Amino acid sequence: MADRVRTVSVKREGRKWFVVLTVEQDPPEPLPATGSVVGIDLGIANFLADSGGKFVPNPR
Repeated sequence: MADRVRTVSVKREGRKWFVVLTVEQDPPEPLPATGSVVGIDLGIANFLADSGGKFVPNPR
């Protein structure tokens, strides 16, 4: 089944116009198993830390 547009809405906010499409699509195929596992911790000082010891800074 191909993706199908279910609804179309046109709206204006200030001087800008927007078209909003609602689309029905098939569920995605699951990715193949890799056997890898990762843990992620979301925080305040750092945006996230993973189980491999990598830190992502907070994008303030």
